[in-house]
Amino acid sequence: MSKLRLILLTGLLAAAVAPLYGCGSECGPGTTEKDGQCVLVAEGCGAGTVLENKQCVVTEDGCGEGLVLEQGICVPTDANCAEGTTFDAASRTCIPNSEIVCGEGTEPNSEGTCVPSADACGPKTTLGDNGRCVVEGAACTAGSELDPNTGECLLVDEACGDGLALDGDTSTCVPTDEVCDTGTAFDSDSGLCLPDACEEGDVLIDGVCMNDAEELAAGADVVEQENNDPALGGTAETMTLPAPDADPYVFAGTISAPSDIDGDGEVDQDVDAFEFSASAGDWVDVMVQSTGLPAPAFVVTGPDGYVRQSALGTSSDAARTLVIPTDGTYTVTVLPSLVLASDYEVSRGGDTWNYVGSLASVTAPSATDKDASSGSADLTGELSNLKDNFFSVTNLGANDLVTLEANAIGEDGEAIVQIWADATTLHHSQMIRPGEPVVTGVPSTGDMFVVVDWTGIDGPQDDFDITANVSGVQNSQTITAGGAYTETVSIDQFDRLVITQSNPASADLDVSIVDPSGTEVATATLASGASVEHVAYASGDYDVVFTNNTSSDVDATTWVNIIPAVDLGQLPANGTVSAPAIAMPAGAKVYYTLDVAAGQVVELEHDNHEAAPLDVRVLDATGQLIEEATGIEARSSAEFSRFDVPWSYAPMAMTVLVEVEAGTGRTGETLTFTGATPTVDATLDAGDPFSISNNASIARGHAGYHLLDANEAMALGGTLSPLGGEDVNFRVHELDGTYIGGEFGSGGDVSFTIGLDAAGTYLLRVECDEACAGYNITGDAIRTREDLGTIDNTTASTTPLATFSRNQLYTVSFSVPAGQMIEISHDNDQSEDHEMELLDSNGNVLDASYVFYAASDTDPTYVYWYSDTAADYEVVLEGWTNGTTNEVVTVRTFVPGDLGTIALDTSVSQTGLPGLDNGELSAQTFTLSQDGEVTVDVTTPNGEDVDLVIYDSSFTELAWSGSSPLGPATLSAGTYLVGVEANETVPSFDIDVSVQAPPPPPQYVSSPALAIPDGDPAGVSDTLTVSGCTTVSSVEVYVDISHGYRGDLSMSLVAPDGTSVLLHDETGGSDDDILGWYPTQLTPAGNLANFSGLTGDGDWSLQVADVGLYVSGTLNEWGLTFTCQ
Repeated sequence: MSKLRLILLTGLLAAAVAPLYGCGSECGPGTTEKDGQCVLVAEGCGAGTVLENKQCVVTEDGCGEGLVLEQGICVPTDANCAEGTTFDAASRTCIPNSEIVCGEGTEPNSEGTCVPSADACGPKTTLGDNGRCVVEGAACTAGSELDPNTGECLLVDEACGDGLALDGDTSTCVPTDEVCDTGTAFDSDSGLCLPDACEEGDVLIDGVCMNDAEELAAGADVVEQENNDPALGGTAETMTLPAPDADPYVFAGTISAPSDIDGDGEVDQDVDAFEFSASAGDWVDVMVQSTGLPAPAFVVTGPDGYVRQSALGTSSDAARTLVIPTDGTYTVTVLPSLVLASDYEVSRGGDTWNYVGSLASVTAPSATDKDASSGSADLTGELSNLKDNFFSVTNLGANDLVTLEANAIGEDGEAIVQIWADATTLHHSQMIRPGEPVVTGVPSTGDMFVVVDWTGIDGPQDDFDITANVSGVQNSQTITAGGAYTETVSIDQFDRLVITQSNPASADLDVSIVDPSGTEVATATLASGASVEHVAYASGDYDVVFTNNTSSDVDATTWVNIIPAVDLGQLPANGTVSAPAIAMPAGAKVYYTLDVAAGQVVELEHDNHEAAPLDVRVLDATGQLIEEATGIEARSSAEFSRFDVPWSYAPMAMTVLVEVEAGTGRTGETLTFTGATPTVDATLDAGDPFSISNNASIARGHAGYHLLDANEAMALGGTLSPLGGEDVNFRVHELDGTYIGGEFGSGGDVSFTIGLDAAGTYLLRVECDEACAGYNITGDAIRTREDLGTIDNTTASTTPLATFSRNQLYTVSFSVPAGQMIEISHDNDQSEDHEMELLDSNGNVLDASYVFYAASDTDPTYVYWYSDTAADYEVVLEGWTNGTTNEVVTVRTFVPGDLGTIALDTSVSQTGLPGLDNGELSAQTFTLSQDGEVTVDVTTPNGEDVDLVIYDSSFTELAWSGSSPLGPATLSAGTYLVGVEANETVPSFDIDVSVQAPPPPPQYVSSPALAIPDGDPAGVSDTLTVSGCTTVSSVEVYVDISHGYRGDLSMSLVAPDGTSVLLHDETGGSDDDILGWYPTQLTPAGNLANFSGLTGDGDWSLQVADVGLYVSGTLNEWGLTFTCQ
């Protein structure tokens, strides 16, 4: 028993045995009266006590077992202590017999208990009296102090900012009435500033205090009567907008089950319409509460396409604030929210539902000042809190243009900005989204008030972040007839100038833009209300000159807006950069700048919510086009492929300008740029093997990139092996992106042979048509050039190429002495044809064969040329098919035969000339001592088919015939070649070349140089007027027509009386030209004798028509010679 218990027991015992009786009463048992008081007697003390000093005190016998009497108190003895403990006289407690071991950071106290030690407390704390580590007062920061009860730093009132106060219960700063607008007060339960009109029992709906629905309905000012839907032939109910802050106007109604309201046999959704009149600048609260209608909603419509709807999905009832833009009548249409959300689909419900609503006019809130003196101001908030979204943009110049740009709009809201000149004058109103800025001039009042309104909200994400940038200048002035007005603006590189003008007369103005160097960089004729754009590639002051070239003065308002490109910063090596998601209306352009390191490849892809394609142009800092891609598909499109990831290579560090244009409207448009830094993975000489590996995965549509140094011209031949057998393609490009060659894959290995025409660095691309896990490239550098040296009247052939593939180039160079013919042919194991060009030492194409048949083909191709002087040549062979083996090019030179000099009216013959294989040509030279008419006649043993050609010494074809004889051809004095080309094997042939004096020129001649329309049976005609020939005896016709396919031509001569003779009737096939005299050199299709006996006097016409397609011609000259009676 403790001392406390003993003292209490003693006290109670004394009280029990010594009660005080009332005055005059006898003393109680165990007491006696003494000096007028009842006092204890010894017999009055209980067992174990004795009377001392008039008190009963405990004796030794009075202590219980295990207790002894000390100083009048029973205390424990060792016998009363538990095992392992001993009584401690000093503390009068039982303590452990041995020393206890306490854990880290604790120590035993005097009572034998482990308690924290002082060194266990951390910095800025100390051990408190209760054994806890508490914060020292000095450790608390400014605005807080140490709470001695908890040992924690708590805020003090001074720490709270303006409009905030310390809440003692939560120790947090909470708003006070100072943060609330006039007419509102802070409500601690909701954390909102509520109207002063809010009273106990009101319902808070979207921040609007309303009376309980049933109470409102009972006092409705108007109850709808069917049919009141104007869309179904009804008349809307009329409401009256109360004065500001007066009691609201209350309306009520019923949404009936769907029925045929207008009697057209179709089920209609019942909606209720109520009209009210309002003035510009009115602030109006509209509320609809349910008295049975689940989740009511409403839509407000008004003049000029005004539409606002209540929020969806934010409350079971509906309410919102309106800012009236213009005077007029506005209609509130009540309907179920499900119907509104489903775009007015007829509800499937069958119940009749009731509702009540109210219409109230409220005092406009005070505008929040936003200082734009720095050039911009930020407007932020939540769309649904419309009364907080009223801003005054201050410190603007009277001529400033302001661009409002949406940095972010909550995905559940549709925002619209209203620009007000004053409380009742709306200056401008426009939807705003990221990527769709709003540009406006400062109103003429000099003030700019901005309301960030909303047309609809369908979820909780309705925050907005809008920046108002001072972006340009506007001016109004009179531009006199013939006069000009200049606006000077300072802009940065890549800024976009958007120039607009308007005037009441709708007159055009001419606009020119002059850059800082004084160079006129753009001009346009600008209609009133139209715009012209220009991107600046140099920083500085630009002059925009508006010129009035009309005959009247023009009162014009001009706008010059400056729109900076969106700076995406540095593209990381092997990393990505993405542009913010934006909305783009149809035809919109957006510009981005991107810094690219030297040696980096840049890939671009895009996406949007509609999976719509995009047009892209990439330009350098001077405006030079680097890459252009139209109609690139979105990543989410089913049509997306490798063609939709345009790319470019930056040989040096640069900033690029990326222009994107939307052909159709879209939302959520996002660009992603991916960087890759290829390295030189192979340096090759012809004959070297190479191997390139890439174990990195590549996304569908993207590519792997490698650089290759070629020390000389060569071809790359090898195999691309995707690690997972994916569909990949192999491409080789110049560093500027020029495509050289490649091969498409279809899954698995891709074989390629691609020619590199010169030494240099090339870019290899491996395109992944599907996501690929990596690849290996192995191959060889193949020889692509061979020099055969000088070929003098002999034959030389190239070393066979083991393989020769499509698009592979092979160049053979050689030299030829003067006066020799050159014959070029090729062959391979497969008798495959290729393409061939013969070039001179300056790279000029002398001859080309786009179907160069092999010598072993049944119809081989031989290409011929005459080298009248010693010269160097190149033959360039381009592969047409893959898999060609042992390709050989053969060059033969020979000295043509010489027929000597042929005089007029003589001929020269040679017989038994060597035979020719199909396609081969034999050449003979001859010389004319004077001008003459040359005829060539060739005979073969069995009439084999040969073509005859006359060339001048530069190997220009002068005359051709697909059969013998050729001519007569009118030639000037000089040296010529005559060629005999076999169209089949010719065993041998004889040749005869004769020369006659040239005929005299025509008596009547015309040189119209008249183009003959291609594919037009009407053709053209030209006229000669003849006189002095009363009667025609005979007529000769001279014709000079240039045409590449004479079989397309029809030609007739028409006499003055209309008699017509057909000269040429679509004969000659692919032969060129018509040149010569009818009937002495050319055979007419009709009979020229039909003109005999007619008068020659009058107009004679030559009619020429080209009835075929694709080959055109010219009537150069024609003439007539008459023999008259």
